[in-house]
Amino acid sequence: MTRDRVPGLRERTRLAVRREIAEAAETLFLERGFHETTINDIAQAVNMSPRSLFRYFPTKEDIMLEKLDKVLEEMVDALRQLPLDQPVWVSLRRTLDAMTEHVTGKAAFAVAEPIKRIMLETPDMLARYLVKLNGFQAELADVLRTRAAERGQPFAADDAAPSALAGAAVSCLVVAQQMWLALGATTEMSELLDRTMHAVAVETRD
Repeated sequence: MTRDRVPGLRERTRLAVRREIAEAAETLFLERGFHETTINDIAQAVNMSPRSLFRYFPTKEDIMLEKLDKVLEEMVDALRQLPLDQPVWVSLRRTLDAMTEHVTGKAAFAVAEPIKRIMLETPDMLARYLVKLNGFQAELADVLRTRAAERGQPFAADDAAPSALAGAAVSCLVVAQQMWLALGATTEMSELLDRTMHAVAVETRD
């Protein structure tokens, strides 16, 4: 779905059902554990047959990643809207703010900490998460190329800088999340992102 197209009724209904399934599944994952929760359990929670549920999500991992897609889309959109004269590395740091907002506040934390632990400490989930981030990284690199062209300083076709910068920022995000869990989720995610991105000390191209 593009940003310029308003989804029709059928698509909005489908998205609403996907959100309902994802929210029910998240509740079950928190109550019972990810591995202990079955597709049948989730289907029953939303008064749906397993066969019908599979039309929306082929696996539990896909359900778990439902909210992530929205957050990643928000971050890509955020990068598009930042001032063109802002240094690239600063822009990438600001882009990641959307992720920190989902773990801010007591209520959000109560859900985010165990969910992120499942995401980063369950091998199958971590693999799927990293695949999602790989696509996110590619989108960020494309936006960096577009922004550079709009500034009148386009990257050469074979310039690795956009991909390298996007990849470094995404790696900083993963490390910050791992640190957040390792520290018992007692340090603000934004502070950890500041630390990791500062540590990289990338020389950006303005």
